[in-house]
Amino acid sequence: MSAERGVRIAVTGGAVHGDLVVPDGASGIVLFAHGSGSGRHSPRNGMVAASLNQRRFATLLMDLLTADGTVRTLTPDGPEADLFWATTGGMGLTGIVLRATLHLNHVETAYFLVDTDQVGDLDELMARQTADDESYVESVSWFDAVTTGRHLGRGLLTRANHATIGDLPKKLRKQPLKFDAPQLLTVPDVFPPGMLNRFTGKIFSELWYRKSPTRHGVVQNITQFLHPLDMFGEWNRGYGPHGFLQYQFVVPFGAEHVIHRTVELMTEAGHVSALNVLKRFGDGNPAPLSFPMPGWTLCVDLPVRKGLHELCEELDELVLDAGGRHYLAKESRATPEVIARGYPRLDEWRKVRAAVDPHSVFASDMSRRLFL
Repeated sequence: MSAERGVRIAVTGGAVHGDLVVPDGASGIVLFAHGSGSGRHSPRNGMVAASLNQRRFATLLMDLLTADGTVRTLTPDGPEADLFWATTGGMGLTGIVLRATLHLNHVETAYFLVDTDQVGDLDELMARQTADDESYVESVSWFDAVTTGRHLGRGLLTRANHATIGDLPKKLRKQPLKFDAPQLLTVPDVFPPGMLNRFTGKIFSELWYRKSPTRHGVVQNITQFLHPLDMFGEWNRGYGPHGFLQYQFVVPFGAEHVIHRTVELMTEAGHVSALNVLKRFGDGNPAPLSFPMPGWTLCVDLPVRKGLHELCEELDELVLDAGGRHYLAKESRATPEVIARGYPRLDEWRKVRAAVDPHSVFASDMSRRLFL
């Protein structure tokens, strides 16, 4: 048995229609998008969908309309590979992606087996993170940028692999893929500007560091490990009504001094970041605007206050001089020149975008500010 019905999905300028088939016990969904004479009523496409239905995959066949009236099916190495890679990381400026086929890793459970290590300073943290990161599927560190002296950069190195059913306690084995994301509390909207300062930042950093002693093999759910702040609803209210700026960059291996100097500059300028996330990257992909490179990426959350712009400009030069770049998905204040220096293939991306969208139908405040 399977359920079948027509669906309508709203898109810019109209809607696309499709046929949704959900067999009993469906374990996933396969989404088809067609154009250039191939649609959901095609016998060939219907045969493929029927075969997938028999294997308990839900399928959605749909017709696809783009802003310029054409439909393009893109692959990484197809005839329009340049458009595929321009769209990957292209911030939605090449068109609307209505279908994407993803490669996913099979997991037995919705849990991780987590190793946490308390580390005494930033040098030790980076050394430990470098030593055996490749033996984990997930790795991230947080460090204290408020405490000064020999403990500057003390932190928590948290790494994990996917838990198997055998790793779970008995009470979780009955529904190993069940995922809940409960919130412990909602932060009230009562905090004044300047609530996060050196005093409160030091208290937070002390509590955050002490809450996670060195422990290995701890079972944690997705939220606990990947999104711990999501356990606190509206956590950003803690920054007060002026909010915060998230500043993220990547620098190549060999430029570790940039990480150290960033922390020093923040401290010297009196700007406090309590949430500091440090990760190691491998190779990026062929996309002109791919952010990763083999190196270190650091993300800091800085409360908006006087002097922040000047600090960020100084950090910009530090990052760019080391051959690094900024994360466009979080960027909100850099100049066109800063982005162009960090992304040497930017003009290549602009050429592809101009060819597919010469009138800039797809635009954003960022694209206008950065002359993308």
